[in-house]
Amino acid sequence: MFLYNIIRSESMPDVKKVIKNYRKKMSNVTFSRQVEYQKAFEKYNIKDNVILYESFHGKGMTDNPFAIFKYLLNNPEFKNMKHVWVLNNSEDNEYYNYYKKFDNVEFIKTHTKQYFYYLASAKYLINSVSFPPYFLKKDDQVYVNTWHGTPLKTLGKDMEGSITQHSNLQKNFLQSNYILSPNEFTSEKIVYSHDINDIYTGKVLENGYPRIDNIFYESRVLESVFPILKGNKKLVLYAPTWRGEVGKVDDIVEQIVQSINDIVENINIDEYEFLVKVHPLVYKYIEGMEFEGITLIPNWVDTNELLHYVDILVTDYSSIFFDFLVTDKPIIFYLYDKDEYLAKRGVYLDLDALPGSICYTAEDVSTNIINSDVITQNHKEQIESYKNKFTNYDNGSVTRDYIDYIFSGKKSLVEKDYNNRKPNVVMYAGAFLNNGVTSSVINLTKLFPYDKYNLIIIDKSRGNKTFEDNIKRLSSNVHMAYRGGGMNLTFYEWVRYNRFMNYARVEDIGFYKEIVQQEWKRLLGNIDIEVGIDFSGYVPFWTFMMAFSGFPNRIIYQHNDMAAEKLKVVGGKKVHRKNLTRIFSLYPFFDFIASVGEKTLDQNFKFKLAT
Repeated sequence: MFLYNIIRSESMPDVKKVIKNYRKKMSNVTFSRQVEYQKAFEKYNIKDNVILYESFHGKGMTDNPFAIFKYLLNNPEFKNMKHVWVLNNSEDNEYYNYYKKFDNVEFIKTHTKQYFYYLASAKYLINSVSFPPYFLKKDDQVYVNTWHGTPLKTLGKDMEGSITQHSNLQKNFLQSNYILSPNEFTSEKIVYSHDINDIYTGKVLENGYPRIDNIFYESRVLESVFPILKGNKKLVLYAPTWRGEVGKVDDIVEQIVQSINDIVENINIDEYEFLVKVHPLVYKYIEGMEFEGITLIPNWVDTNELLHYVDILVTDYSSIFFDFLVTDKPIIFYLYDKDEYLAKRGVYLDLDALPGSICYTAEDVSTNIINSDVITQNHKEQIESYKNKFTNYDNGSVTRDYIDYIFSGKKSLVEKDYNNRKPNVVMYAGAFLNNGVTSSVINLTKLFPYDKYNLIIIDKSRGNKTFEDNIKRLSSNVHMAYRGGGMNLTFYEWVRYNRFMNYARVEDIGFYKEIVQQEWKRLLGNIDIEVGIDFSGYVPFWTFMMAFSGFPNRIIYQHNDMAAEKLKVVGGKKVHRKNLTRIFSLYPFFDFIASVGEKTLDQNFKFKLAT
């Protein structure tokens, strides 16, 4: 009855149908999260003393956010700060057991009311990967994206697979105030592979990685849990990277188990302690297995704290080896599937010139472990080259420098500014079907004046071959942005929005501007747009987005006789009638209506659909 009265008070027809549709949408997890987050976003103000930390989507207290947290927690200057950790599973997590005793530390889980509350109210947001698609940074929030490693493996649009798979990361980077980077190589790869070069409004702070500081110091928590770390044996850590796809891990597990057994079989377990730390998705499949002579490291353990104690590292394509360089200890690369991995994933660096011994069989790995004393000497040139290029900032006090900059305002770091300050043009170009509109867009991108403007083309995050093939035909100067997730609206806002989308009633222009401009910020962060172009002219959502965007210049294109298109019948149905009715009602909110030719202009002018 409550919902019924709200809608009826707005004179909405088909009240019961609207309520039914809303309840159906609320059963969708993604939609309900958007609604709940938006309610929190509107309700709560920023709390200046609160820091929210999230690492790998709440999987643990690890990586760069963990290093920053420890520094702030132990620094009297920040004693009044409240630290909120996103941690989905605290069971058997010794960091949780240790830090839950602190009065100013709180733990929450993703997609809960507490999560929405702190995501909308914490002054500082620190993440090693990305917040969910519904996330929208408030103007007064400070978002620090720390990322999680120097990339040996390809990132973003450089990766094999779907062309849109980096869309949420791109949105997160565009909303961030700072991206932390350990070296110039990583700065370039993050920015260019996620297509934010020229348009990113934040700063890349290039000063090493906070997490590498953990390698320089002992860990009270780890030593209390793993007495072997202080034993007399040499500690060998095997840390293979993730392979394959989520949900398809059987072959990966079998190979890892075989590798562990084969390596350990050929070394003296009285002399070496063999540690294994696998990817979180693999760990749950092998944690119950019995291995002779090995210690399986739980997911909750921060890898960099562990590296302080490690004598020999065995890995493959993981960025862990970059961090381990600061120890000047031997690294063994076990690349048994090099050709297959290169074909499926790809890497940025020459695998034949890595800073350590390269092995293709478990027997070779065992031999190199036994003869590890000569590895650093035999590969001295590669090691020095890698250290100079990738860990030149890392000296054990990196975290302090970042804290001084971000929290205390001391401008002493290397700032990388990737914004070229050119006016930005954003365009919706259609669904990139094989049609005349797509051909026109492709040609336009090759003639566009990039010396004067940046061109951003935006579309839904699709996943079909035609779409991807046509995207690849665009000029390489184009920045592609993909809309994942939906518009964040409360129930009442959803009703008002759907009044237009279902009934073409333009009734509340101020409200339309508010929700549209919020959505543009979710998609593109703080990028200033000079010109918005609806080049398609057939999709009401994108016409709506351009019409009420607040961009100084708004243009919609007409590719045909639009009055005839509205009456066009296909399969006995007027296929464009509903959409074009909505779109025509939005024409008055554009600065220009552009026809693709003189004949088209005359036809549309006759029906008062052009000016």
